[in-house]
Amino acid sequence: MAETLLSKTERLSNRRKAAKKIGRYDLKISDIRNDFAHKTSKDLVEGSVSLLVFEDLNIKNMTASAKETAEELGKNVRQKAGLNRSILNAGWGKIRTYTQYKGLRKNKLTITIPAHYSSQECSRCGFTHKDNRPSQAEFICQACGFVCNADFNASFVIKKRGVRAVLNNEVCIKIPKKVAFSKTSAHRAGTVRTDAL
Repeated sequence: MAETLLSKTERLSNRRKAAKKIGRYDLKISDIRNDFAHKTSKDLVEGSVSLLVFEDLNIKNMTASAKETAEELGKNVRQKAGLNRSILNAGWGKIRTYTQYKGLRKNKLTITIPAHYSSQECSRCGFTHKDNRPSQAEFICQACGFVCNADFNASFVIKKRGVRAVLNNEVCIKIPKKVAFSKTSAHRAGTVRTDAL
């Protein structure tokens, strides 16, 4: 009886140790992601440009769980889990958020632009067709013959759309409210009424 109780205690103790170890590991990964997002956003804001344009990606929908099918049980879920992990590891949302508030401090505008068909549109002539992208990495315009890396071409398209949106006054800029905070109100908030005790 005493032996089984002792073995249960040891197992519980090991479980707690393992849980603490995993917690520390997860915290370290979170800190690394956060640090990367801060450094990347700082580099973007401290550049020579005055306008920063991001694709308006719905990261929550992009990282939603995949559905299993009757024919392929679990295969799609495993593939989607890997994609979700790489998207979340990149920290796109954090980089965008940090760039927005750091840009405000440096008087730089950060906007998001819809990314529809940006991978099929030519950044040179504006011709849009699905045949412009024969492979994942290659872009060849069927109208003007412009050849480029597909991701570089899409980034140029997003940049042009952002500049056009600003010039056409299509961007709505929300300036955050400044909240006044005085020492007296902080002191009042921290004091406890003795008559209430």
